[in-house]
Amino acid sequence: MRVAMILRRCLLYFFFSLFVSSLSAQTSSSVTGDVLLDEDSQPLPGVTVALKGTALATATDNNGRFRLTLTARQLTSGILVFSLVGHNRREARINGRTIIRVLLSKASNTMTDVVVTNSYSKPRRKEEVVGSIATVSSKELQTSRPIESFDKMLEGLVAGVQVEPNTELGTPVRINIRGQNSLTPLLTSNRTALTTSAQPLFVIDGVPIVEQRRGDETTAFLNNEQLLNPLAGVNPDDIESISVLKDASAVAIYGANASNGVIIITTKKGKAGRTRIGIGYSAGINVPFNRIKWLSGQDYHTLAKELYLNEGRSPFDAELLAGSAEVNTPWFELTNRYGSFTNVDVDLSGGNETSQFRVSASYLGQQAIQKGNDLGKFYLRMRLDNQLTKKLRMGVVLAPTITKKNALNVYGEVPIVPNVPAYEADGSFYQLGTLLVPNPLAILAQNKAYHEGGSLNGNINFDYSLLKNLRISANFGTDILINKLNLFESAQNATGRTKGGFAQIYDRTNFSWIGFSQLNWSPVWRKIHQFDFTAGVELQSQHTKLLRGEGSGFSYYRLNELSNAQSQSSASSRQTSNAYSIYGQALYNYQQKYFVTLSGRYDAASVFGTDVSSTTNASVGMGWVMSKESWLKNNRWLDVLRIRASYGTTGNSRIGSYEARGLYEFNSTGYNNLVSAYPSTTANPNLGWEKSYKTNLGIDIGLFKRINITADVYESIVDDAISLLNIPAENGFPSVLANTARMRNRGFDLNISSQNITGAVNWTTTLTLGFNKNIIQEVKNKSSFYSSSENASVLREGVSTSAIWGFTWAGVDPATGKELFYNKAGAVVPVDLLDISMTNAYYLGDRLPKLQGGLINNVSYKGLTLTVNLLYSLGGKRLINYRNEWNGRNLDNRNQSVNLLDRWQKPGDVTNIPRLSRTTRFVTNSSRFLYDDTYLKLSNVTLTYTVPKKWTDKLGGVRLTVFANGTNLLYWYKEKSPAGRNGLQEYKFNFPEARSFTWGVRASF
Repeated sequence: MRVAMILRRCLLYFFFSLFVSSLSAQTSSSVTGDVLLDEDSQPLPGVTVALKGTALATATDNNGRFRLTLTARQLTSGILVFSLVGHNRREARINGRTIIRVLLSKASNTMTDVVVTNSYSKPRRKEEVVGSIATVSSKELQTSRPIESFDKMLEGLVAGVQVEPNTELGTPVRINIRGQNSLTPLLTSNRTALTTSAQPLFVIDGVPIVEQRRGDETTAFLNNEQLLNPLAGVNPDDIESISVLKDASAVAIYGANASNGVIIITTKKGKAGRTRIGIGYSAGINVPFNRIKWLSGQDYHTLAKELYLNEGRSPFDAELLAGSAEVNTPWFELTNRYGSFTNVDVDLSGGNETSQFRVSASYLGQQAIQKGNDLGKFYLRMRLDNQLTKKLRMGVVLAPTITKKNALNVYGEVPIVPNVPAYEADGSFYQLGTLLVPNPLAILAQNKAYHEGGSLNGNINFDYSLLKNLRISANFGTDILINKLNLFESAQNATGRTKGGFAQIYDRTNFSWIGFSQLNWSPVWRKIHQFDFTAGVELQSQHTKLLRGEGSGFSYYRLNELSNAQSQSSASSRQTSNAYSIYGQALYNYQQKYFVTLSGRYDAASVFGTDVSSTTNASVGMGWVMSKESWLKNNRWLDVLRIRASYGTTGNSRIGSYEARGLYEFNSTGYNNLVSAYPSTTANPNLGWEKSYKTNLGIDIGLFKRINITADVYESIVDDAISLLNIPAENGFPSVLANTARMRNRGFDLNISSQNITGAVNWTTTLTLGFNKNIIQEVKNKSSFYSSSENASVLREGVSTSAIWGFTWAGVDPATGKELFYNKAGAVVPVDLLDISMTNAYYLGDRLPKLQGGLINNVSYKGLTLTVNLLYSLGGKRLINYRNEWNGRNLDNRNQSVNLLDRWQKPGDVTNIPRLSRTTRFVTNSSRFLYDDTYLKLSNVTLTYTVPKKWTDKLGGVRLTVFANGTNLLYWYKEKSPAGRNGLQEYKFNFPEARSFTWGVRASF
């Protein structure tokens, strides 16, 4: 009985405990939080938030917020899983927290990514895009780097896109998409030869950007005017994405100006939700590296004396002419410095379901390592998107930019001899008059070379829904660039002494506008046939006004306005071009597996002859998502398999204004000083459009939910390529612009991205690769045309347009110290017996690389992210400035490379530097100055840390990110520089490259 009683009590206690435990377990509480996009801290709606291992789930609202009710046990040990199509999956352990903030990053190259395909249609999912289009997000662009324009930032990020770097701030940057698609300009006796532009077409929010390049302005503007990069007027922090359009299916809708590819820049806009404020600040320093090693004062004296002795001077005269053997002035250190970088930006964005806004402002201040060279920019961008009615939507973008730039330093062009002092005994600048060059310190103190100007880019657009699937839209945009260049050469130094001071002003104003209206119809038939038709009309106009004024003879150097000059002159020029277009595109989609794209465009432009002023371009593209077929659909390792093919034509009309119809120059030098006119170029009524025939085959593969591969094979044939050609003088003109050649580009692009590790540690890798081979297939009339020997270019069948045309160097004759060369027959001859005419030269190499691209690694752990950029280029050749090793020809007024220390001095010497002489024949386009520009560069390393929310909550919920990066950190060149001597890495740029170290902080509220 007692045992039974004890047993009953134990059972009652057990069930009571179980009941209490059950009640405790069922006590619930809520976990709340928000989900943001890792790139810009914007809220992400529609994110699925699930408790791992259960069916319990919810989704974020329009503000990115969520609420989930959990038990106490789940709150303690549960794991939340956050997922959204097109984004990387993220897990977060709850650990008793009731408020959780999570950042989701976009998945790389998934078929569900949204891609901006052109300015005329809405963005589309990547699987719907038939054309070859590469997209770079704002995060991938890495805008925290100390680079002043986004075009330079593209280097290595897109397969098949080559960015030719330069070291000058704010100047135009050369970009090649799938090789060079226009002929290389040749130099003629009287002017820079024109060809069509080789640059891609840049479009910002639907508005094309006016390219800054030499056109058909008068010769008065061909000498000292310096052009600025119009793309530097776009603040990289304002960019949402960049789409690079490569093949005909992607670019044919742009028709006449799309032969070189199209780059579309889409700027950020406000998003519905709470108002957000972002503030950023970054700063850093620049230091020179890969500097050219120049002769010291003592070495310079030794070589100069030897040069004069070789010319037959007496030892006394040679010693006297060689100057001091004791003075060693460090001109580089005196004219250069540590550069600096400063960037401050602020943005405000938000809105509701019907109206969204974003306003941003930024200041960029950058000092180059050369004194007298700096750049300042102030950016402002305002964007408003408004749903005016249920059917009508309007958008407005306005983006002004103010630019100031100094460009005074000339030391890199003319390195001063080192054995003269910088200052006189009284502290004034040493006069280098006997050397026929100015004192660079005097130039920095007394001369001027500065730009003042700005740009304005903006548009207004409307979209009205006529019916359910029928829309009408219109867009009007403008792009304006104004630049005023002020140059002054002071009478206090050698640059302006003989003129009593000399001032020049170049005033360039570019104004362009574009307007288009279109209909879009998107019917769906039986739910499996989807169509999208677009048809529109577009008008464009571009005006360029140029003004140049100059004056000499200033009584007081500080009053150097042209009105104070004793002698004054001026010149002006105006260029105008107009075009209208009719375009259309038809898209067909069957079951989200089979896709067809048809595009066409009719263009008429004023720049060509009256008989050939219009053209039509069209393309067809097809895509097949094979992975959606039943026989592949359930494959566990294959995520995506898609093949694409396209063919079509595009054009190029960017050659100037009315070059085809003949140009006249007007001036006041006619009879009795009356205004007279004379033809400056001959008309060519048969000058027509360049046309590019593009073929593309592509494949997209996704494997194991980790690896994405995009590969394209392409061919582009450019027919009726335009070049300025020399013609017989009896025609009355030295040259004519004509359709002269046909050339071909062939190659392939490859992009591989992989998610190597996911989870607490995320590691992604992206490899880009571009291979291209160019060849000129035909030159009309079977002729060949040549540049100057210094430019070393040729227009000739069987070679590339970027070929280097010259002579192969065979070394130095140990007996005489003279250079030896291989002639056209392959025999070695001394330089005196070599026929150095361009018609007897031959192919030495290609300026463009055979293979180039980048490798980007991104590793993140909790709030810490490390990004490493590697760039590579293989097979390109570079012909360097021969004046640094000019065999002593300019030793009397210019310093030389230390390589001249290895010069030939006596019979039997074996060396690669000839005997110092100013009379021996010299070959400028010699392979002696040709280098293999194959390199691997550690381009950038960025370390970013996002401060934990539990710390920033005390600051009012601010998101705080700090970062540091290094740019241009390391180089590896295939062709090494000899020990203690100069090679390609030193000779590559006139000014040394800068290695930058920056740090910054960004806060968002």
